[in-house]
Amino acid sequence: MRPRIVYRPEWLEEGSHYHLDSGREKHYLCHGIERDALDLLVVGISWHDARAYCEWLGRLTGKPYWLPTEAQWEYACRADTETHWNFSDEAHGLDEHA
Repeated sequence: MRPRIVYRPEWLEEGSHYHLDSGREKHYLCHGIERDALDLLVVGISWHDARAYCEWLGRLTGKPYWLPTEAQWEYACRADTETHWNFSDEAHGLDEHA
């Protein structure tokens, strides 16, 4: 049996420069993250952590899960549009959609 690996978000990981109490970077504090906010969706995880979650969920459900490739993500984001940006060809709307 494989040992259970517990992945903790970097804002709770001791030694992380983003740690809420001891870290030198205050990125998550600036975004209102609190120590008791463990019910947040995906926050502060690495690509490897996300892959591990997909593998775990796949074993649990018997269904395949994966992270989208850049091309898959862009295709989904574009929502079947053919314009330069998903909202239009005009750059004046970029601020509203950023």
